[in-house]
Amino acid sequence: MKLKSTTYSTFLTLVLLLWFHKAIVNGYFMDMTQHHT
Repeated sequence: MKLKSTTYSTFLTLVLLLWFHKAIVNGYFMDMTQHHT
C-alpha cells in the first residue's frame, strides 16, 4: 500500500514537472515569435 502510494506521488510529480516544462517552453517560443514580429 505504501509503495503504491509512493509510486502514485512520483507519477503525479513527473506529470506536473512535464506540464510545467511544456508551459515554459511554449511561453519561451511565444515570446520569441512576438519579438521577431
